[in-house]
Amino acid sequence: MNRKTIFTLSAILLTAAILTGCQEETPIQQGIPQTNSGKNINSIKEPVDKNQNATQSLVTPSTPASEADKAAFEGALQLKDKLFCEKIIDAKYKAYCLKTVNSSIANSNAQITDNSTDCDKLSTADLQSACKINLEVQKAREQKELEIQKANEDRSALLTEIIASGSVQECSKLDTEGSKASCETTILSNKAIMAKDSAICSQASSEKLKNACLEAFELSS
Repeated sequence: MNRKTIFTLSAILLTAAILTGCQEETPIQQGIPQTNSGKNINSIKEPVDKNQNATQSLVTPSTPASEADKAAFEGALQLKDKLFCEKIIDAKYKAYCLKTVNSSIANSNAQITDNSTDCDKLSTADLQSACKINLEVQKAREQKELEIQKANEDRSALLTEIIASGSVQECSKLDTEGSKASCETTILSNKAIMAKDSAICSQASSEKLKNACLEAFELSS
């Protein structure tokens, strides 16, 4: 068993350890639009559409629209394109379409630019208020994600340091069970491989980690 192979195996286990630790902390991504305040502009995503709420906050015309008018309205709302509103025959429904699409565009722009003044372009006070609340929620969510990202980076750095030290006892400093387990398994399997002695795996704190160590040892043979 040469050093190159040992290094490769350690790298694989280290990667698994880091991923395990990160997965326990990573929230479900929700398509949050990014801003230019220190964030990667390439990661900008379309914000969660609030069109449904916008539509509910506007007064729907009492005159029933034709199927063609409804299709044009839906297209305008989905694409945020007022040109489809112009295809609507019913005058009241056309006005309603233009008002709704304008509100949708203003709301989306506010989320993308992260600027509450864009919320003032919305057609009603209720929508303006809702827009500003959504921005507050967005900022809080982004801050939480940054905190989680920082914690994951710190954990990864600490994990690398502990594995390099070869001290299983130091694994207890990690803050997730997954990263602790990966840390212990990596260190013990490395020692077993270097010493060409699978008995070292018996030092694992659980049968599961012992088996993981033995599996890594066998793969290196």
